[in-house]
Amino acid sequence: DRQYALFTGVQIHGPNGSDHCWLGKASLLIKGELSPLVLSASPTLQL
Repeated sequence: DRQYALFTGVQIHGPNGSDHCWLGKASLLIKGELSPLVLSASPTLQL
């Protein structure tokens, strides 16, 4: 089964040249059905 994780958010540039992506909305697409994806981790991801 193929699972597609769709992430939409705002990319934030840190003061130290580091980039962070704020995940405002995250959804998991399974078998053509869009379902909400709950993030238990920190809302900011360091790229």
